[in-house]
Amino acid sequence: LSILETETAQDEEEWMGDEECLLNISVEVGQHVEGQNMGIGVTAENNLSQRRDAWILSERSTGSAVLDNLLAIKLTLQKLKDKGWQHVNIRTPCSQVLNMIRYQGFGNLWLATHLDDIKDFCSMFRKCSFDSLPVAMDRLSTKLSRLAMIIL
Repeated sequence: LSILETETAQDEEEWMGDEECLLNISVEVGQHVEGQNMGIGVTAENNLSQRRDAWILSERSTGSAVLDNLLAIKLTLQKLKDKGWQHVNIRTPCSQVLNMIRYQGFGNLWLATHLDDIKDFCSMFRKCSFDSLPVAMDRLSTKLSRLAMIIL
């Protein structure tokens, strides 16, 4: 094989490996009452929908669904980095947050700060993408976000 053919084959192998290693991370937030704890439920699945991990987090709510979801994504990205995972697809049910992250659109300094932090976290992964998470009440991440409000 020529050098170019070898490099192309290696690139294809690496790309296929990335897809096989990609973890779909569902992030859901429980409540949005300012000053009260919000529960965050997170699940990680591979592309075959096999659960790899699940956890709960708790943080003080800002009272804004958008800010709470951005904060939940930031905390999740930090935990994913600590776990050493390199290929992640973050899924959120909040379409407004998804559009802000994708298009870097923001209306105030708080949003800009959170979006910059998320962008910085994403640069630490080999692949970090975002996708919508259809609303469904029976998902484990939804149940975990409710549980986090009670026990944390």
